[in-house]
Amino acid sequence: MNKATLKRLFGSLAFRLLIVVLILYTVYHCVAAFSDRVVTDVVTSGVDRLTVRGQAVILRDETVLTVGNGNHLCSYPLENGAKVNATTTLAELYATYADQDERAQIQAALLALDRQIALAQQLPTADMLSSLPALQTLAREQLILNNRLTSANASMQDVRDGAFDLLLSLNRIGALTGQSGSSAALIASLRAERQKLLMTASYTAQTITLQSLGSELTGGYFFYAGTVDGYEAVFGRSSLEDMTVTDFDALMQASPRTYGNGVTVVGKLASSYAWSIALPVSYDVIDRVESGKSYDIVFRQENSTTVSMVLDHVISSEAEGRAILILSASTMPPNFTYTRFSDVELVLSEIEGYRVPETALATLDGKDGVYVLDGGRVTWRSIRILSRGDGYVLVYAPTKAEREDESDASYHYDRYLGIRDIVITDGDDLYDGKYIE
Repeated sequence: MNKATLKRLFGSLAFRLLIVVLILYTVYHCVAAFSDRVVTDVVTSGVDRLTVRGQAVILRDETVLTVGNGNHLCSYPLENGAKVNATTTLAELYATYADQDERAQIQAALLALDRQIALAQQLPTADMLSSLPALQTLAREQLILNNRLTSANASMQDVRDGAFDLLLSLNRIGALTGQSGSSAALIASLRAERQKLLMTASYTAQTITLQSLGSELTGGYFFYAGTVDGYEAVFGRSSLEDMTVTDFDALMQASPRTYGNGVTVVGKLASSYAWSIALPVSYDVIDRVESGKSYDIVFRQENSTTVSMVLDHVISSEAEGRAILILSASTMPPNFTYTRFSDVELVLSEIEGYRVPETALATLDGKDGVYVLDGGRVTWRSIRILSRGDGYVLVYAPTKAEREDESDASYHYDRYLGIRDIVITDGDDLYDGKYIE
């Protein structure tokens, strides 16, 4: 074998050896990089609620207002739930000879026109063109909300109010873009349509006040006929004074009153702003509540409106393992429909803290904690778990004073966890002080 052949052989072997070394070097760094790979998440603030859910019944002192002869259409110059006195005009009644089904359709059309006129009168006379993007965004949000309300089987009152709010936004957009006339022209058109409807459907008009009805009531809060459910005489607040579990069961079995063709229901009057709920719960709940204390009640059918209510007293039956919480409120939330039987949540307690993924939990020296990625370095944070949820834990959030006492100048692994810290939820060979490449 000559020298040239040997030279070529050794050159080939050297080249192949270099390729093997490069492959091994690449694999090593790939493995090292993979071993340092971590999965992270961000610490956020969170609130855990301990709640009791059930179906509550609303109790108010209400009087149904009616007039003789059921062949009337009702028009309301007031907002639903408005405060009134003896001489306040509650409604305008229009006598008609339309049959029951046709009268119901005309009544719905009249209420819709009245609402549209009221909304048109709210149209700003000086909307600036610069407000158009904000109005368009508002209209989109209202449209999404209306779709959500419809799919969630919300009350017709909520759906109707949402639709009219959307209509107001669309009218304002139309006025700005020239797609509709001025608010004055819109109002004139709606009033003409209303007049045409009444001319073909009705004959005489009658103004209704508490005084004209001969009522002994001198004032209160007036609600439209559509809110009358027939239980007004059943679920009064006076029945709560000596109520027992048996009494409550009897009330729940009562049938609502129906009103025939002989009368027209004008609406109803709540004599005061005070109202109550009766909420059946299991017997063990009474150990976690306190009479005279305020609790937040979430009314799920009222767009999850939260009302602060005072626990007046508890009606209980240890033998039956049942209890009924009686709570009251002295505020009337706007656009609240007072649906008689309401799905509610009573908030027993609230815990605030930092929300951390359960997969981030670790232990060090017998302490609960998490590993945080801070500038490429792994650091340990001790935590105190307050509650556990589905896939997360709520941990103690230090106070401002505790943070001010913490020495930021010196590094130590027991420093407090902070909002928006990056916690490691998956990683190999984690330890305090490790650097991640």
